[in-house]
Amino acid sequence: NGVAQALTHVDNYNGMGPLANVRIHMGDALEVLARIPDGSLSFVYLLHPDPWPKARHHKRRLVQPNVMDLISSRLAPGGYWHLATDWAEYAEAMQAHFAADARWTGGIIDRPAGRPVTHYERRALREEALQVVFGGRIHDDGDAPGVADGAELVERDQPGLHRVVG
Repeated sequence: NGVAQALTHVDNYNGMGPLANVRIHMGDALEVLARIPDGSLSFVYLLHPDPWPKARHHKRRLVQPNVMDLISSRLAPGGYWHLATDWAEYAEAMQAHFAADARWTGGIIDRPAGRPVTHYERRALREEALQVVFGGRIHDDGDAPGVADGAELVERDQPGLHRVVG
């Protein structure tokens, strides 16, 4: 699982030996986020979360207004939230949530080369499934672009839904 894989990386980070400044929590990430001080994170990854494809389960998805509120409060001004999914409908829902929230700007981006590959991403690549990578930045001041600018970026990037190969 992901915790075991993380422990392997912590034990020997890029061949340089063990890391001493890492804590791993096996459980609900939202419980950990709730204990982190406001403005203390610069970056958050959400890689291939459960898409909860049935409509009656959509309330369980992580990209929801209440989770966006929590993450935006924990990110430092200008902080970044990186998301990836292989469910096109979930990607559309993510875009809609970000476009509707004036605190965020962002859109579909290319997959960063150095990002770890998750089990679900590896499976999606094998199956040649659609991969959508989304990035959102929390505004660092009150004069930052609003919803219209974020929505425009998402619309412009919409044709960028793409398959990631490699």
